[in-house]
Amino acid sequence: MRTSALLGIAVLAACSLGMPRAAHAQQDATSAAAAEKLFQEGRSLIEQGRWADACPKLAESLRLDPAVGTSLNLAECYERIDKIASAWVTYRKAETMARRAGQRERYTHAASRADALESNLSYLTIAPRTAPKGLVLTRDGERIGEAAWGTAVPVDGGTHVIEASAAGRRPWRREVQIGARAARVTIDVPDLEVAPVETPPAGGTAGGDVFPMQRTIGWVAAATGVAALGTGFAFGAIAKSRYDDANTHCSAVDCDPRGVALTSDARSSAAISTVLVVAGGVLTVGGVVLVLTAPKTTAAETTKVGLSLSPAAYGVWATF
Repeated sequence: MRTSALLGIAVLAACSLGMPRAAHAQQDATSAAAAEKLFQEGRSLIEQGRWADACPKLAESLRLDPAVGTSLNLAECYERIDKIASAWVTYRKAETMARRAGQRERYTHAASRADALESNLSYLTIAPRTAPKGLVLTRDGERIGEAAWGTAVPVDGGTHVIEASAAGRRPWRREVQIGARAARVTIDVPDLEVAPVETPPAGGTAGGDVFPMQRTIGWVAAATGVAALGTGFAFGAIAKSRYDDANTHCSAVDCDPRGVALTSDARSSAAISTVLVVAGGVLTVGGVVLVLTAPKTTAAETTKVGLSLSPAAYGVWATF
């Protein structure tokens, strides 16, 4: 039984190891089948003289299943529609693939065709005058690495879009027309203009000469301070009244129970009064400072602050 169990475990392990390989092989087979179908469609289009329609078919076939024959057909397709740079680089890739595969006739053909096209290549140089922090250059939506700035790069003929951007700068864009053969164009990317700082419209909460929030906070603080002062003075009056009442129940030596209670109430009211008066003074002064130091506001800004107070409580309201 022990031998049977070990054998079962070994079989399961072998199956589990083989499953990813089988899945990968199936995926490769599917890609190869799709590549073959696309290659056949591309060749059919070539036979009809529809080179421009054939090139995308062959390019996708080559992506799915890189093959020397597909690469050579694609290179010739690009050459027929005057995409000289694409044809040249595809011939070079075909040459490398054929050398690795030991296909002498094919790599010789690819090398000779690439050499013949080299003198007809068109070049585009993109050179920024300055490089502000975070500068991004793109050609036809593809980012250009900093190492390629100022370097003449082979490109196909036609219209190319050059764009430049950087944080805090206005973006720049230019379209350039490149000849199909032996053209040389240099694009001088100008200094990017500094983008203006956007300010909110008049009556906003920040920017320009309008800063109503500081003024509003100042008014609320000042009103709260005045309310606290008023309440503090009220508690002070209560404390004095309690002390006066307590004196009628106290002698020079001691106080009766009523006098003791009144004295305790008076002390509590006095303590509350002290805290409220100090806090109210700080808030009032701080609020006035905020109001006086706030930038000028527009006529559209209206702030209303109100307060209510009593010996037992106080409240503040504001609208803005």
